[in-house]
Formats: sequence, structure tokens, C-alpha cells
Amino acid sequence: MDSSKRRADVAESVQVIGFGRPWRFSYGITAGEVIDFMAHKLDRPAKDIAIEDTTGSFIVSRQTELLLGHRYVFTLVRKPDTAPKRTFAVGGITDPQKHYYVPPDVTQLVDKLKHGKYCVLCGARQSGKSTMAMAVKRELSLDPDICVVYLDKVSVDKSWSRNRFWAALCDHLHGKCADLFPARLTGEECTDWSFRSLFLVKNLPIKVTLIIDEADALLSASPDCLDDFFSTLKGIRDDDDYNFNGVLLVGVETVKDLLEAQYLRRPEDAAELNRVYVPSSAPSLYSPFSYSFLSEPVRFLVGDVENLLQQAQADLQGVQIEIERIATSVIELTGGHKGIVGSCLDYLVDRELWTSRQWIEATDSFHLSTYVFGQQTYSKILSAFKKGATGRDFDLLLSFLKEDKRHCNDQMVILELRNLIAQGVLIAQEAKPDGYDVRISSPMLRSIILRRCVITSGSVDPPAQALRVDPLWVVFQAIRTLDGEALCRPECIKRTGELSKYSYQFMLFTRIKAVLTQAYPLVDAKLVPKAKIAAEYLDKRDTQERLDILVRNNDNFSKFGCELVVNDDVEGYVSKAERYAKQHSAQVFVINVTTEDSPILVVPEHGCVVFLSVQLFPSGNKTRAKVTMVETSDVRTDFELEMKNWDGKISFDYLMLPMGMGDVHGRVILVCNEAGEAIDGGAGEERSRGSGVESQGEDSAISFGSRGEVSRSNTDVATYRLAGAQGGALESLRD
Repeated sequence: MDSSKRRADVAESVQVIGFGRPWRFSYGITAGEVIDFMAHKLDRPAKDIAIEDTTGSFIVSRQTELLLGHRYVFTLVRKPDTAPKRTFAVGGITDPQKHYYVPPDVTQLVDKLKHGKYCVLCGARQSGKSTMAMAVKRELSLDPDICVVYLDKVSVDKSWSRNRFWAALCDHLHGKCADLFPARLTGEECTDWSFRSLFLVKNLPIKVTLIIDEADALLSASPDCLDDFFSTLKGIRDDDDYNFNGVLLVGVETVKDLLEAQYLRRPEDAAELNRVYVPSSAPSLYSPFSYSFLSEPVRFLVGDVENLLQQAQADLQGVQIEIERIATSVIELTGGHKGIVGSCLDYLVDRELWTSRQWIEATDSFHLSTYVFGQQTYSKILSAFKKGATGRDFDLLLSFLKEDKRHCNDQMVILELRNLIAQGVLIAQEAKPDGYDVRISSPMLRSIILRRCVITSGSVDPPAQALRVDPLWVVFQAIRTLDGEALCRPECIKRTGELSKYSYQFMLFTRIKAVLTQAYPLVDAKLVPKAKIAAEYLDKRDTQERLDILVRNNDNFSKFGCELVVNDDVEGYVSKAERYAKQHSAQVFVINVTTEDSPILVVPEHGCVVFLSVQLFPSGNKTRAKVTMVETSDVRTDFELEMKNWDGKISFDYLMLPMGMGDVHGRVILVCNEAGEAIDGGAGEERSRGSGVESQGEDSAISFGSRGEVSRSNTDVATYRLAGAQGGALESLRD
């Protein structure tokens, strides 16, 4: 489009400002259509959004056509009668005055620090470390004989001299507590003595406990500076000439690289010191930090989430929340990850999802995970996974997606997994008698990775109709790439020798996704993998029931799903499938994969449930499988499936979500700049596919069809498209 035509389009468009940028719409569009557009894009109720005409300072009614030359802005409709007094913490430190709050157990840490001990608090990002450190600060501050100085964001660099390093620390102390720590003289040279002298009894009238948050940042300093720093701390610890009363280092997993057991120590040396041996990934040049107590934040349990919801319900007037069932579901989705729990509950209150059914519907959609991982705080976790999965850690991370958990020895956890644990991608729990059980840090993270990864395969046959999905055909195409040998690989076998249902779910999910991608490139199919969590996080409560795999679309086919069985309680799974069929209004295939000579067959009672017995022959004929389909009234049909080798490829190139304004429906919305050019679009659940043009932006992909159409899932509001194939203002297509 030439510049004169673009200027003409802009001149004939209406601008509405808000939600981080200006938006342009065609002249004559109504306020209601624009509000519906933004409600769809932001995943908010339309009643919460209004348009104000700042020219006359009034709210525009929905029926009013927006006029040229007027300045319009989006505003959020406030609901003071139901607005809570506090909110859920979404990233950062949880403040009990501002946020709903479950006090962390800091009794031991406080006791150790009161006695002048040197302590360490470490955990993954957004696991509650800083909130726990602030709780320690509040408890210690109740003692009139102790002053707590909290240092955060202490930035250092390897290129710094000792003078600059010590000057930075002294400046931080002055900035945090100017009454106790005087400012340096201009041009004064700083040494370890400059820092040490600040804590002399004659200069400091009260004992000081030092808390250094994000202490892992100290690893950016040179070995010489760190050697000086920790030697100085050790030197003043037990000296009565100083009013220094202990220190708490707070940081991610890599803060352990500052601990004593890390440095040039052998296991026998650690044993002599009565310390746990934690070997470093490489011999350290730094002097060790001799600590007395190591603590880590614990994850939320169901009771903690119930506590938080009860606090919110008390603030919300006239609102009754189905607390127990929702709390259980939240733990299932998050694994108790404190930061993600806070984001989920913030989403729940913001969307007014008070019943468990409303909450389950939200979790089955892409809205919740987009809301959580579209935030910068948690997008860093996705970014860390993508960085590893597109590099040397591809096979390693793929193995964690395939399995519920992996048993890893100490050496592997330290050498290969430490950074992934520190970034919040993985979580490691001590296992008996030795080693660690390591898994993806939360089921929600695993779910969004599976939903956004791209899986392709050349072994998919062409469907009978390219625009109408046949669920049974899709399932059979996926089954054809399974084989007995694959299911008997080590990663698919539990320690008991049984087939792993978790690995089976991953295999079938990837194959169904590949079939839909290759066979139906023009159909916007969405796959929802089941979120699972280990029972220890659930306080032995019953878990919420969800399908293993759910496939959704708005127009091209009815929902269908798969419930997977590995020759275990087959009748029970069929009963569950009948409940799922009602819950999701979907056809459900119960797929029992077996290598038995006489497989179990079950007759479903619900008309939307189909039982499929898949008999594989890993030691015999590997080119065929026998499938028996059982429908209601005991209607049985036998199939001989010709098997194919699985040639699927998985890519994580499009894992990242666009920040802030990403389209939560997985559809494409085009955003125009002031010149009328398309500048942004949401990547959504899967990268949009079609025959049209595609343009790659800095942080998201823009796709549109040959006519520039941008589809909407809501049938009762306007659909928008580009005015012209090459770009321009958004136009409203009225019926």
C-alpha cells in the first residue's frame, strides 16, 4: 500500500487509546463493537470495559457510532461494592497488608539468625524466597536489640576492582539505613576494612543482621572480590568488637555455588565437617561461605490454597466460592508453585469464577495458561525451557515431558540440571534411599509446552474431508504409529515393570497433534493435555477428574477426547469416560493398549463413549495391530491396522507467548500502528496455519488468509479483517 493510500485510510479511521497502545477502527463502527473486540482480546467481560469521549468527558453508549476527530479512551468499569480489600500476589514479594497471605514457617531461620548464625535460603524463581525473607525480617525486627538491614539487587561485575566492589556494598548499606551507616566521602578509597569498620561496636550502637536477597548475583563478581567478602564475613562473625549478628543469603539454586561444601572439597572432607557434600560443576576459585543452616521454601498444599480463598471470600460481598474443589484443582494445575498459585487465584477473582464448573471450564481453555505465562515474570520460565530445548538440552528436556518424574543421582542434578532448577523449569525432591526425583516444575508448565510445541509427521494419510474433522479417523491414524517396541522402551516402563500410562499419554498426544497439523492445516484444532500432579501435594484428597486428552474447535467438529488405559481397571476407566462425556459434552474414546493375547473388552453404557482395544505384538508381527471397537448395545467391529513407523518431529521454536496483549483464544488479531500498518498479533495456542501471508515480528507472528480475514470465535459480535490485502485499518464486517 503506498503512503498516500495509507494516509487516507488513517484519516478515515477512529482512534481509541488504552491498554498500552492506540487502536484504530473504521469510521462508523459502534462503541459496542469495539468493546466486544477488546473484551475478546483481553478475555474480560464486556461489561467491565467502557469507552470515554474525552472531548466531552462522558461515557459513550454501546449503540453510539464513533466519530472522526474525537478522542476516545478505554476505561475499566469499577465495581466498588465487590472490590476486594486485598489482592492475590502475582510475582514479587507477598505483602500481608496488600495481599492474601499464608505465613511461611520461618521459626528455625529466625532462631538461628538471632543467635548470630550464617544462613542460606535458596529455591527456584518465584517460589516464595523473598516473601520468606521478608517474614524473617519482620520477626527479627520485633526484637528491640536487633536491627535488620535488607539488601536487594546488589549488582556487581567481574571487571570491578576491589575498591569499586567494596564501595558498592557500603553505598547499599547507607542507602538502606543512613542513620546507622554514614555516606562515604567523595573520592574515598574503599577496602574490606571500610566495610568491616562500619560494624565496629564503637561505630554501631545496635546489633545488625544482614539479609542479602538475590545473593546469586554475587557470582558475577571476580573471585578476588568474593574471596575478600567472605573472608571478611568470617572474620567478624565471632569477634565481640563488632555488632554483626548473622547474615542470610537468599537466592536461586545457583547460590549453592557460594557454599562451603562446593569448593575444592572431597566427599570425605565434607563428612569430617559434618556437612552434606554438594559437588560443584567445576572447581571454584572462590573462598567458601561457611554457613550454619540451609533452608528452602516449601510449596503450597491444598489447605494453604483453601486458606487463601477463604480470605478472599471474606472480602467479597455476597460471594460464595466452591473452595475445596477449586483449591484441589489449583494444586493439580500448579503443583503448589507459590507464584503460579497466586496468578491462578488472581485470574479466578478477576473473572469471577466462583463455582468449580466455571473454574474447570477456564482451565480447559487456553485463557488461564496464557494469562499466567504471558506475564513477564513467568514467561522467563518458558524462555529458559525454550533456550534449553532448542540447544544442547533438547533430549534431556524431552525426556522430562515424556515422564511423570525421573530418578536422578546427585551428580546429574548438580552438573546438568542446576540451572534448569534455578530457572523454575524443573523441580528436584530428595528420594529414598538416595538421589532425587526430578520433574517439570508444574503441570501447567508442562501443559502449555505441549500445547504450543509444533509436531509434524510425514506418515499421515490425507483425510476424506480437509475441513471436517473425523475423530475416529484421527484416533486410528494416531494408533497406527504406535508399536509394541515403542511401548516397551525403558522410559515407558515403571519400576514395577508395568507400562507407564504417563508415557503412553505423551506418545498418543504427540501423534494426535501431528495428525491434526498435517491432515487439517486449515482447522483451528486445540489439544488440551491432562494436568497431573503427585498425590503428596494433595493432602490425600480426591483429585479432580479430567480427560487425558481433549480436542476442541468452535465450528469444524464437535469436541472429542481420549481416556487412556494400560490394562488396569478397564471398567473403572470406562465409567469415568461416561462422566467425562457428560461433563465436556464430547465423544470419548477409551483406548486400552495391551500386549495380552486375550484383551479385556468392556461395553460402554453411554452413547458418546467408544471402547477401543488396541492389541500390539512387540515380539511377533510388528507391521499390524488388531483393534476391536465396542459401542453401546455390545456392537463390536474388528479392524486390522497396518502400522507405520513414527517419523514425527517436535519443535519448540514458537513456545513463547506475546507479552501482555496476546490473543487468548489462539486466533489472530491484527493491531495497527498510526500509519495503519499491522504491527502485532497474538500467536495464540498454535501458530496459525493457512494459505495466506505470514509475517514474523519481533515477539509474535502475524498471520492472515488470502483475503486478510481475522476470525472471531464469538458469533454475536462483529468480525474484523484488514482493509486491503497488504495492510490498513481494521474494518468491521457487518451481517
